[in-house]
Amino acid sequence: MAYEDSGLPKTIKEFAGKVEIKLAAACEAGDLLGYSSGWVLATQASTAVLAELVAGQNGAIGDVITAYKLAVVGGAISGATAGNPVYLGDAGKVSETAGANAVQAVGKSLKATELLLCPGFPSFITVAQQAHIADAPAGGTGAAEGAWDTAGHRDTAIASINAILDVLEAYGMVATS
Repeated sequence: MAYEDSGLPKTIKEFAGKVEIKLAAACEAGDLLGYSSGWVLATQASTAVLAELVAGQNGAIGDVITAYKLAVVGGAISGATAGNPVYLGDAGKVSETAGANAVQAVGKSLKATELLLCPGFPSFITVAQQAHIADAPAGGTGAAEGAWDTAGHRDTAIASINAILDVLEAYGMVATS
């Protein structure tokens, strides 16, 4: 059975890091929230809003709700595989498949119907590693295919560095460009 999120509110089974926040968008319990001119649904869409909190309850725009830095959720999930990483999806939802735009690992599947979500921990952010120092040819950087300084390797390195900078910027660790 494949991973499925029914879209219904989830049950918060355990939690840590309780905070009270004012919503700038409606949410359901268990949704991932990020900050973009207010607390909104996190999304990996092209205008990514990285996940920082887990909604502890349903809420409408302007409501003050409880949210958590870490939560064990269940109730609307089926087909998860224990031990698999879970990623930020669209509209505050979670997926066992990494997104195409902003890849943010937000926790792990504990069992078929339960997830551990820790969205705000930078160590759970993943960036696809595509270039390795070990890939450089011995004795220098020749222009032959497969050498470190090919256009393909250069472009991959630039894309990887930019992805890292985007994550650092999203967490306020570097200045906005």
